[in-house]
Amino acid sequence: MFIIWLLAALQAASGANVNVQQGDVDRAWSLLKAGIAESHSDRRVHAVSALALAPDNTAVREMAERALSDTSPDVRAAAANTLGEVHAYTAIPRLKQALNFV
Repeated sequence: MFIIWLLAALQAASGANVNVQQGDVDRAWSLLKAGIAESHSDRRVHAVSALALAPDNTAVREMAERALSDTSPDVRAAAANTLGEVHAYTAIPRLKQALNFV
């Protein structure tokens, strides 16, 4: 149920014709940001992966690009996947740089 609500909120943020209040959109973004800041890497993976449900926009790309520098290889992989899912072509240099992450 949470994913359906989150997807609807993010679609509303993109201007889609969905009956969601602005507070719901703000809460969805807050939950994603909190998830990305979690201390448990599995929760960060879920949050970064959920970004792929959002429309491609600057906030999604910036959060996913920052996750490319995460200490967890699983989070970095989720970030790379998310950037691909949202067709973030501007992230290609950061993706190439992430290949050399140690």
